[in-house]
Amino acid sequence: GQKAEQQTEGGAEPSAPLSLCRLDMILPNFAFSVPLAVRMESHSADLGTVRQVTASEVVEVLLQSKSQEPSLPFMPPGRMDGAMLARSGPFAFGEGEEEDVARASAVEKKAGDIRLMRALLMFPGFLTTLLERVGAKFEQSVPGSAFPRVTWAEILLSPPFEEAPRFFPKHSFGRFVSTELVNCYVEKNHSLWKPDQTLRWLHSCAATLSHRMAKDSSDVRMLDLFRSKWAAASPSLPLSAYCDDAAAARRSEFAVSYEP
Repeated sequence: GQKAEQQTEGGAEPSAPLSLCRLDMILPNFAFSVPLAVRMESHSADLGTVRQVTASEVVEVLLQSKSQEPSLPFMPPGRMDGAMLARSGPFAFGEGEEEDVARASAVEKKAGDIRLMRALLMFPGFLTTLLERVGAKFEQSVPGSAFPRVTWAEILLSPPFEEAPRFFPKHSFGRFVSTELVNCYVEKNHSLWKPDQTLRWLHSCAATLSHRMAKDSSDVRMLDLFRSKWAAASPSLPLSAYCDDAAAARRSEFAVSYEP
């Protein structure tokens, strides 16, 4: 019956909705700026770390064990991200063991990749908006990417990006956050994403979701669960400050050449 349908796959009652406190899991400008900053700070063009990212690393920050609090603390961006990821969720471990330290270090090296893939899961419409703004050719592949034979169009026609026009957080400002705030962010910051090296990284992370993880049934289940939990979560930030009709952000105001 209806109650049975509400139960999780393992038969347990569904957990209470999450309360999101991390800005990079509420607003797209934080969600994409943080991984870009991490990548730029690394001064690396190596895409080897992208190939090492697992679906569990992308989702574990949200899919926490029952022993942990359902709310997510805000963690400021920075080099601590790897250690935080390694110690959160159902894959948590204690401190002081050599293998644990090694794992935290390994995760830290790909923290930017993990955060970008997570941002693309939450705000998949960003990809089309950005590519249109920078004039990318959708039918072309991206030489030097981790997936050099995959075109942008093939990525956009695959999960999770094909669902972008229909995927929004369920809270009252969800559609605005996923469309207008994404538009504003892209309008103001597209030049930071336009360099070939950055687009290769973006392409590699997007294709990892659409052409590697989306082909694995176990990964698909994890990604789908993450997206459903995130979409049902309640943001602790008073989004009315951004989204009320009287104060709604306009894309033109974020243009580089904007004059009030």
